[in-house]
Amino acid sequence: MKNAGASKKGIILNYLAHQEGYTSAEDLSSTFKISKRTLYYIFKDLNKDLLSKQLEPIQNVRNEGYYLKKCTKEKILETGASIEETTPIKYTKEERCNIDILLSLISNKKVTLEWLSEIENVSRNTVISDIDRARKIIEKSNLSLLNDPNNGYWLSGKEEDIRWWFYEFIGNYSKLLAEITGSEYFQRFIDCETVNRINCVTGKWLEDVERLTGKHFSDDTINTLSNFLPFVIQRILRKKTIDCIKEYELNVLRSYPEYDLVSQLLKLFNINPELNENEVFYIETLLLSSQIKFISLESKYAPQKFTGLDSIVKKVILRFQQISGIDFDNIEELKKNLYVHLLACYYRVRYGVKYQNRLLKEIKKNYGNVFSFTRFSIQPFEAFCKHSISEDEISLISIYFGGEIDKQKRNRLSDNVQKVLIVCSSGIGTSNILKQRLQSLFPFVGFEGPITEREYLKQTEIHENLVVSTVKIPEKSKKVITVHSIPDDQDLKILTKNLVQFDIYRNELVSSILDVVSDYAKINDFNGLTQGLIQLFNKPNLKTGTGGVYQPMLSELLTSSTVRVEKNDGMDWKEAIQKSADPLLQKGKIDQEYIDAMIDVVNQHGPFINIGKETALAHARPENGVNHLGMSLLKLDKPVNLVDKEHPVTLFITLAAVDNTAHLKALSSLATLLGKEEKLEQLLNAKTKEEILSIIEEEENVQ
Repeated sequence: MKNAGASKKGIILNYLAHQEGYTSAEDLSSTFKISKRTLYYIFKDLNKDLLSKQLEPIQNVRNEGYYLKKCTKEKILETGASIEETTPIKYTKEERCNIDILLSLISNKKVTLEWLSEIENVSRNTVISDIDRARKIIEKSNLSLLNDPNNGYWLSGKEEDIRWWFYEFIGNYSKLLAEITGSEYFQRFIDCETVNRINCVTGKWLEDVERLTGKHFSDDTINTLSNFLPFVIQRILRKKTIDCIKEYELNVLRSYPEYDLVSQLLKLFNINPELNENEVFYIETLLLSSQIKFISLESKYAPQKFTGLDSIVKKVILRFQQISGIDFDNIEELKKNLYVHLLACYYRVRYGVKYQNRLLKEIKKNYGNVFSFTRFSIQPFEAFCKHSISEDEISLISIYFGGEIDKQKRNRLSDNVQKVLIVCSSGIGTSNILKQRLQSLFPFVGFEGPITEREYLKQTEIHENLVVSTVKIPEKSKKVITVHSIPDDQDLKILTKNLVQFDIYRNELVSSILDVVSDYAKINDFNGLTQGLIQLFNKPNLKTGTGGVYQPMLSELLTSSTVRVEKNDGMDWKEAIQKSADPLLQKGKIDQEYIDAMIDVVNQHGPFINIGKETALAHARPENGVNHLGMSLLKLDKPVNLVDKEHPVTLFITLAAVDNTAHLKALSSLATLLGKEEKLEQLLNAKTKEEILSIIEEEENVQ
């Protein structure tokens, strides 16, 4: 049995092969009775299949239409090369359960066991089992999957919960959604004409929103809104509306340009925005909270600087630099990107729009240091929002800081380092995690990007030495290696084999070893031994992901010899910094020049090293007198005024960093420790160094 709609792809490909000149999307949509969105997904699948057969993909000329290159057309017409349609798609149990829920929600006709059995290519008993599991899945969303002989299966629950389930489904199963909605068989169960019209209108409206507001959404956001907005419109038309928005927010929401734009959208479907103002607010908050790629200030309704947010962004970045011990070389781009992100985050927090990051566990596992610093640094933004920020949101914010750290590493690479281009269309979170993962495993390579598949296809020439992509793309004079968004062991083996050739230092070491071996032994396979040694020496540290750099724990740096508890007999903040750093000076880890530099930093920039309640973290740049990595701590019985009375400090911590990585694990633990109010109080109330060391050790055991 074929999956529903499998033949549509072959028919469209054959149709294009017989066309002379261009064929517009409108003509194709009309000819085959499908929406433009469905046509887009069919083209995407066709192009992947054509590329797998070493054929050129379907070409598109803007304002003209689609066509096949002569060589591809001739191959199809000459040999009958077509898309394989005899092998049915095998859905996983999880996918089938979600298909059952989806179709029960959006189908205009009765959903039955027989229909689900046919479209999923499984037995009736399997469908029954899947339905039982699907019911358990949606219980978590406060929904129920009901059925009766007359109406078949349908989804029941509060409208807000139903919409949220579909919103999450788009994010988690966008590829599956495309397959299902692009299915010819499925389209028999929806009103294609109405759906196509709604999709066309909402798509054009989204373009107008970007043009008029100057807020240009990310690719992920466009994909989500393109699927979700037509669904919401259809729900409203079917009288499936939501409850009231909190009353105190209404006047604020009415003042934004998005309010009028959403009202105009509803009018396009003969929906009275005054009678359905709750829906206006609902869609408006969705727009406000959606992730933005950049803001164009030339637009008609271009947003002015959000009052107070700009200064909050500066505080967040400053706190990150303070707690991480990293001084960003150029923070202007980081400030701009973080401002755009936090603007959308503010609205999500303000209006209760949930955000779930599927990569949360991956980020916390592999980038725990940056995550901990971000969680500590985000406190000014939490105060600005008057609401705590979820770990899902924090993980996404941490990607911006991780990317900046990665950028500084790349800027310090030598000029003759080999470059590798990353192509990934999975969104900013996944793309940057992939990049950071690869950069940490292969520090001798300069990874460029990531860019999207669309951006790659537009390029006429690739300047990098190699391309690593999460999607199948054609080669453009440079080899392409396809990996998963989160590389598995097999991916890493393939990458290692291809990237080790770029490690100039270790390859020179291999050459020296071979010279010695050649003097004392006969080498039967010189090339084989060379490649074997190169791969051996360049094997990445897959466990630590730090490129072989050892990162000591906090308890290894703050020890009985570097922690002091003393009385404050009238000392000033300069003397306190000196005393805090003395253990490192005595051990030769720093020079007096470094202590002077830390004091100069405070003289120039004020009490910015005050990172929390009665706590200061003093540091300067490594080149100002750091010999070895080290940390020390001074606990006073009475606070010292750091510059002024507004900044009393009892706990002085000195960091001597040799680079931007070796100290991160220790400071990550410190950030977590200081971020817990009860632990901070214990440190501030400690009377002996033994108490302080015990608190640190206890916290590390918990982490």
